[in-house]
Amino acid sequence: MILPLLLLSASMAADTLVVDHARMEGPYTIQQPYAIDSLDVRGKSFDVQEVFKQNKKLVDKSRIRKTQQTVIQHGDALTAVDSTTSLRQLQFSIETSRFAKGRLEINKLKNYKLFVNGTACDDKQLQLTPGRADIILQVLTGKEDKDSFDVKLVGDDLKGVTVNPTGKRPYT
Repeated sequence: MILPLLLLSASMAADTLVVDHARMEGPYTIQQPYAIDSLDVRGKSFDVQEVFKQNKKLVDKSRIRKTQQTVIQHGDALTAVDSTTSLRQLQFSIETSRFAKGRLEINKLKNYKLFVNGTACDDKQLQLTPGRADIILQVLTGKEDKDSFDVKLVGDDLKGVTVNPTGKRPYT
C-alpha cells in the first residue's frame, strides 16, 4: 500500500530546469529625474513601470546584438553602475519537441519585465509549443538593490525541454 503512494507522489513532483546562463546586454544608466521631495519638476515620482514602457523598443524580434552582449551565469550579482539605476536585458531560449507547460521562477530580481518572443507577458506561465522560445528579461537595478540572476523553469513533465540549446534551430 505504501509503495503505490510513493510512486504516485514521485510522479506528481515537478521537474525543475535551472537557467545556467543568459546573454546580457547593458547595463544602461537610467537617469532619474531631478527631484524635490521625491517628485520631479512635473510633480511625478519615479515610476519603474514607466521606465520599462519607455525602453520597450530595446526588445524586438531581433536578438540581442552580438557585439554588445556578455554572458551572465546563474547566481551572478547584478549591481547598479556608478550608484545610479541601471537597465539590463537578459536573454535565454527554451526549446521543446512537443507541447509543454511550465512556469518561470524568477527569484532575486526586484524590478523586471518579462518578454516571450518579443511580446510582453505579465504571467510567468508558459505554454510551450514545438520549437524555440526566446525569453528576455528587462531588469532595472537600483543602487540599493541586491539582485542576482536566479531563474528556473518548473513544470510537471519537462522531458525533452532544453534551456539554452546548442546546435541547429528546429524548423517548424
